[in-house]
Amino acid sequence: MSMIEIHRSALEEVIVPYSEFLRAQLNTKKRLFGFIEGKDDYAYYNHHILHTINNDDWELILIESGFPNGNKDRVLRLLKLIDWNNYSCKQTAFFIDKDLNDFCGTCIDDDYINLYITDNYSIENDIVTIHTLKRALLELFGLSFTDDEFDVISNLFSKGLKDLSLLINIISSFYIYFKKNKKDVIFDKINLKDLVNINKCEVKTASRKIIVNYVKEKWPYDYDELNFKKIYKDFSKKNTTYKHTRGKFIMWYFINFIKSLCDNYNNIIPRTQKKLTRGRDLCPKNAIIDLAPRSRTPQSLNSFVNATYLSYIQEKST
Repeated sequence: MSMIEIHRSALEEVIVPYSEFLRAQLNTKKRLFGFIEGKDDYAYYNHHILHTINNDDWELILIESGFPNGNKDRVLRLLKLIDWNNYSCKQTAFFIDKDLNDFCGTCIDDDYINLYITDNYSIENDIVTIHTLKRALLELFGLSFTDDEFDVISNLFSKGLKDLSLLINIISSFYIYFKKNKKDVIFDKINLKDLVNINKCEVKTASRKIIVNYVKEKWPYDYDELNFKKIYKDFSKKNTTYKHTRGKFIMWYFINFIKSLCDNYNNIIPRTQKKLTRGRDLCPKNAIIDLAPRSRTPQSLNSFVNATYLSYIQEKST
């Protein structure tokens, strides 16, 4: 493929969202615009931005950054494609996940005031907290518990997350190693259910040897053991709060922990004699829609919205 064909292909990938943006600009309504990576991001950013703005006079239009699907590269491509001499950078913002950029040596030009990058790996890392867990159990599943009983639940949740750390750190370190060595690796080839069992909210993972062999099967590339160990040591040291854990992995744990809790609630909270009937299910498809309104807005996102959208609204009000 020639350079001209490459550039043409890159433009075609973002022409649909770009055209949608231009068409929406023709309307004189009070509108704010945002470009996001994918469909899952819509529910999260729509909720938290509107909650922070708290102004019904303004409409927020979030546009997925590519056709048929968006991704981080396409968000950044659109950011550079728009002529900021003609449009306000406070009216239009861009939202991307941090992922493992700090470890993989990926350089992102973050000088744009209208580019928001998550503090942690992704939005899922900001959703999956003890606070969200409690609200989800109360509001989505109708569970009741005392403070002491929730302490039991939250301790099980935290311990399970810690027990997952060995597995997560091994997988993530291999990913970083191969990415640095220009190998084609994607996390979607890793299925945690092949390596993890959650029974009565207790996490059991495969042995280190099994984990390594599993990763080598999914990503069949040679690697240098010494260099891998250096990456593993560095990543494990920096990931003690799980902020660098892949968001979909941490969400998988959150969903399956709740399933296990509901299935074993009478054993975990003994005073509950009546068998719990689980009236609904969380699944990857609807988890962010259900959980985003029950999560806290990160301070960094709040500050970003104040510096862009709210500043723009104030300018237009004077």
